Amino acid sequence: MVAELVSALCMLAIVVVAVLIMTQAVSLEALGKGIARCLSLLMLALITLGLLKTLVLPILTCAIVWLKGVMLWALIIVLAIVALVLLLRVLLLRLANRNSHSNSD
Repeated sequence: MVAELVSALCMLAIVVVAVLIMTQAVSLEALGKGIARCLSLLMLALITLGLLKTLVLPILTCAIVWLKGVMLWALIIVLAIVALVLLLRVLLLRLANRNSHSNSD
């Protein structure tokens, strides 16, 4: 699925570049410089990702363990709030029904 998406995007890029060249909206020299800049930027990003992976991975592992605990407490708090809201709603409805029955007498 991802390979098909990448293939379709590359094909679209080739068609767009071909149309730009045919309409003379961009020259071949400018196109070559643009492709060189994109490739150098991609290589720089991959090198940076490789170097930072060794630094960031232990930090992310600790953060995931911490977030797991936080998510558990957040779930418990949300469930408690939902239960309290439902309980208050039932009590208010019963109180409103009791008041409406006593007013009609």
